[in-house]
Amino acid sequence: MTEFIGHANQWFAAGLSALLGAPRITSRGRDCRELLHVTTRLPDARRRVLTVPWRRANPFFQIAEPVWILSGADNAAWIIRYNSRLAAYLDDGRMAFHGAYGARLRYWTGYDAARCRSDGRDQLHDVLRQLRADPGSRRAAVVLRDPVRDNPDVTTADQPCNIAATYALRAGAVHAATFNRSNDYVLGLSFTNIVQFTMIQEFLAAALGASAGAYTQFSASLHVYDGDPVAMRLLGRADDPYRFDVYDYVAPTPMRAWQYAQEGWQAVNVLYNGLPLPVTACPYWQSVGAMLGAWSMLQKDDIGGAVKAGAAQPADDWAIAGLEFLHRWAYRRGRQAEFDAALGPTS
Repeated sequence: MTEFIGHANQWFAAGLSALLGAPRITSRGRDCRELLHVTTRLPDARRRVLTVPWRRANPFFQIAEPVWILSGADNAAWIIRYNSRLAAYLDDGRMAFHGAYGARLRYWTGYDAARCRSDGRDQLHDVLRQLRADPGSRRAAVVLRDPVRDNPDVTTADQPCNIAATYALRAGAVHAATFNRSNDYVLGLSFTNIVQFTMIQEFLAAALGASAGAYTQFSASLHVYDGDPVAMRLLGRADDPYRFDVYDYVAPTPMRAWQYAQEGWQAVNVLYNGLPLPVTACPYWQSVGAMLGAWSMLQKDDIGGAVKAGAAQPADDWAIAGLEFLHRWAYRRGRQAEFDAALGPTS
């Protein structure tokens, strides 16, 4: 069994090289290289920011998606603002995602988008109730795959890839494990899944007054498609000695324990609705708000405002990733002078 240990900046390049040497299969008419039954383990779930050179990750989308998930939303308009390519996974005539994790986590089987009903089962609240009632419990789990909605008779472009997750409270830390049936190495595991599920893990830990422990992901099929542009770009840089791991320089900013009931849920709702957080809010969520605000400014072509918002936040790892993205954005458009002026003098 293949195993990756550490945060993604440590194993991404080596893992990609190993995967590209794996057997080729054809699935749904597309050729890919595949490894079966891969385990990925992050000893510190907070080290979630991806800064692999030439990967060209969009950290604004990465940090926005967990807000969307925690809010319980399945509507497309909110998240597509951060990643327009997601529109390819919408079924014809729908502006909601069939497999949206948020709706399945927060409103299991009971969410009716047409009538805006939300009387389903909130699985995240159930996890918190389970661990509060029995801190040693082995029953704190959520499911994402529904055999009624996700079977061969259902035609959809958006079947959930992650099918379940479990949570354990041990020695003051919440440890999480996610089970994935089909994992794209470039777009799934390293780019979205780790950020999504470690933020949910730390959110639950903060609600319990605990810290975030280890995160483990089991990928039944870990694959990379033939001709994947990121893979091809990185292969072209295989001999490049340059390496950058943000965690060689800064430490992650943790979510603090909730200071009152519902604090985390309120922060998520405020951010989802585009409102400012109070100055007393958790520093991690202040950083999330700064990143969302920076992206909004960039969409208005205000590169200076985006740079200033992205730089002025408590979480150094997200700030560095955001500024690297904005530098690339400005450079490609011949607007590096605006980026430099907004960033100000450096020493």
